[in-house]
Amino acid sequence: MASPAVGPSRTSTPTPHAAQRDDKHLDIAGLSPSFLTDLHNECECQVCFQLFHEPVTSPCGHSFCRQCLARSYDHSDKCPLCRADLPPLAYFRWQRPNIALTKIIETALPQQAAERAATVKEEELALLASVPVFVCTTAWPGIKCFLHIFEPRYRLMVRRVLETPERSFGMVLPLRSAGPDAVNEYGTMLRVTSCQMLEDGRLILETIGTYRFRLLERSMVDGYNVGKVERVDDVSPEQEAELERVALARNDTLQDEYADPEPVGPDSVPLSRPPMTGNVELSTDQLMQICLDFLTTLRASSAPWIIERLNRTVGEVPNNPHDFSWFAAEVFPVEDHVKVTLLQITSVRERLRLIVFWIEQFRSSWWYSRGCAFRFLFLRLTLLTPLRCTGNIA
Repeated sequence: MASPAVGPSRTSTPTPHAAQRDDKHLDIAGLSPSFLTDLHNECECQVCFQLFHEPVTSPCGHSFCRQCLARSYDHSDKCPLCRADLPPLAYFRWQRPNIALTKIIETALPQQAAERAATVKEEELALLASVPVFVCTTAWPGIKCFLHIFEPRYRLMVRRVLETPERSFGMVLPLRSAGPDAVNEYGTMLRVTSCQMLEDGRLILETIGTYRFRLLERSMVDGYNVGKVERVDDVSPEQEAELERVALARNDTLQDEYADPEPVGPDSVPLSRPPMTGNVELSTDQLMQICLDFLTTLRASSAPWIIERLNRTVGEVPNNPHDFSWFAAEVFPVEDHVKVTLLQITSVRERLRLIVFWIEQFRSSWWYSRGCAFRFLFLRLTLLTPLRCTGNIA
């Protein structure tokens, strides 16, 4: 019986793709616990001292978690380990994670890697549950606000804000008479429309107010405030019309409910309920016209460069009472700690009445009666600096 022919033996060479498949299923059962412990220690970020998450490697050869390296830029643009100069932060923002480190961690330390990823996810969800709160200055719905961010804690806050779909954070004014950590209860939500990152990590933001809020709870995360907020909206147009109708119907029976106002200067305006103009209730359109006439008088007596800069900073004068009330809030040179009261008023008419009250105070002041209209707008111009430097407060 003829034996079957035996052909030459052939050995197959694994393809690169097959090698990659084998690498993904490496058998780590033979690795000793002490080796895995040493490996875990070698794969720890030297900023957070936890297992690498999305590790990136700097030109000097040191690796860090992507977010940890970004946070180190808030303090210095040098390597946290060797102090070598690092490229701008944008260099790492789009850099892919270190493939070799990622593969080693996912293969040899799968459980620890999964736990680390879950922890990062929980932290991100916790941040999304609260609104970042910037304690700095006043801002208004529909009005642009320019900010210069240089403090490390607020750089971190802005970076996190920019990673969210809303790109928004709250702005509140500190309370100067209630302790260093006290803030106003009402603020404005700002949406970032433009962000310029400078080489040293500072940020130039252009934002716009979207809506008002009431701060219900407040806590600290990584040095900055976060909180739970409740949106504040104006009453409906129907309610606004009814409020105006009732007020105008009282013109025949008005009583003097207000004390004589105290004379004030540009830096001190008493915070009280506004009196009726000439003991007569005015319509919303009439209140707005008083404000417009006052602004027209000031513009006519001011230098063209001041008017141009105001227009460039806050835009043209709106033609509807709602938007105009916030425009006037930004332009009028009343102290922020007084103007912030407007944020809790939910009636356009009542906001305009308060602004008209301020106008009456200006007109009765000695510095205005002597023709210091130029000084009025110059003061407002100094308050409306194109970039509000942040980081000195709270």
